[in-house]
Amino acid sequence: MFEDILSSRFYAVSVGITRIMYVTVLFLLFSLPLLTIGVSLTALIATIRQPEYKAFGVFWETFKDNLLRGSVVLLFTGFTVMFLFQAWHFIGVLPAGNVIFIFLTVFLIVYNLNAYLFVSLLKKCNITFFRQVFFFTIGTLYKTFLIPLIAAALSIVAPIIGGWPLLILSISMVLTIYVKLVEKDLEVVEDYL
Repeated sequence: MFEDILSSRFYAVSVGITRIMYVTVLFLLFSLPLLTIGVSLTALIATIRQPEYKAFGVFWETFKDNLLRGSVVLLFTGFTVMFLFQAWHFIGVLPAGNVIFIFLTVFLIVYNLNAYLFVSLLKKCNITFFRQVFFFTIGTLYKTFLIPLIAAALSIVAPIIGGWPLLILSISMVLTIYVKLVEKDLEVVEDYL
């Protein structure tokens, strides 16, 4: 009977949710100096991608190995946010400007997520890196287009239903879904490298 419980789908889902909660706590702790948010996000995504390994070991190794590269991508994310803020003023006055802005925002969010995803894969962060991330984003956008919209909806609904802890956990769940959506494409990239 005990073996039936351990091999059940419910047990596997429970272990997965517990792992996501644990990795989310690690992400929050390692993000406390706000300058390390990018590195922590890289480590979070790398840990989600490798569920068969010990969570802390993968998180810590990825965090250490990508300290500089993750910080560069965080700086790029900061520039992306500033660009979107400026673009809002210019695109908002165009006919259908809000639709264009939503598409641009979704693309840039997915692009930045892919940049954090690629940091631990490519072990570099140069112009070629950003070009490879761009082409990967273009190639997978049809799968991942709804992820930023789902995350935005969860950021509104989750605090109402369960408070801020549910919001943080739901964002990690969305990242897990995102990683699962691009898993096959990442395997192709890893084979190419």
